[in-house]
Amino acid sequence: MRFIRNFQVVPRSYALLIGLLLTLGAKVIDSYIPPELSSTILYLPAVLFTAWYGGYAAGLFIAALSAVGWLFADSGCLASGFCPTHADPIVFYWNSIVRFVKFGSIAYLIAALRRSYEREWRHARTDELTHAVNRRHFIELLQIELDRLQRYHRTMTLVYLDVDHFKQINDQFGHSTGDRLLATIASTVRRQIRSSDVFARLGGDEFALLLPETTSPQAEAVLDRLFQALTQEMQQSGWQISFSVGAVTFNTFPGSVDRAIELADRAMYHVKSTGKNRLMTQVYEG
Repeated sequence: MRFIRNFQVVPRSYALLIGLLLTLGAKVIDSYIPPELSSTILYLPAVLFTAWYGGYAAGLFIAALSAVGWLFADSGCLASGFCPTHADPIVFYWNSIVRFVKFGSIAYLIAALRRSYEREWRHARTDELTHAVNRRHFIELLQIELDRLQRYHRTMTLVYLDVDHFKQINDQFGHSTGDRLLATIASTVRRQIRSSDVFARLGGDEFALLLPETTSPQAEAVLDRLFQALTQEMQQSGWQISFSVGAVTFNTFPGSVDRAIELADRAMYHVKSTGKNRLMTQVYEG
């Protein structure tokens, strides 16, 4: 999905390359620093950056490289026999191992923090059961798309989908069966839409689709295919379920997110109040 795909601001391969360049820069600066002064801080940016954007393995590689760079930066004083901080070669190599462990531990902690942050970031924006976008994030994305429509006069289609007779499934078979049904619906929808489309669970058995750059004829083709796929999946699964779908294609800016949602919601409820089990598309011209 779009928001998950954009979370990785720096590609992992680029993160490793930048980490290598930062390590090389630290090594050059370190070669000019007197051996009695600690240069740990010079190598930290490379380890932190690479572990955050590249993951633990990449961060550990940079940690090892940083320790080796530090070792070579200090090797001159060892060869000359004048090392104020570690005259004994054993101490020299021991300190290098300690530096690697230190950098490696930092890389591990940063990578773990990134994973935890990303996990919470996703949970705040997705529905746990269906893995669709949640209502809050969907409204944020809808606002972005409406801003594009207003500024660049792009067309977009907003779709509301409601599951008919869902309460009967919950009452007759239990909520666990209802949850499986919702998950099946979500996976079926995802197979039928583009990667640029946004699929959301608004709550209960109501779903929404945001179709950017989609005209009314294009939306009808997509929704016809989706409606057939959902109907077929329900029949194969033995569920007596149908769908009420309302869609509005916006050729002009409707004024606000609330107005756009109201129009799509009204289209869906019109279907639901006039027989259910079908889809209706409308065009908004202002």
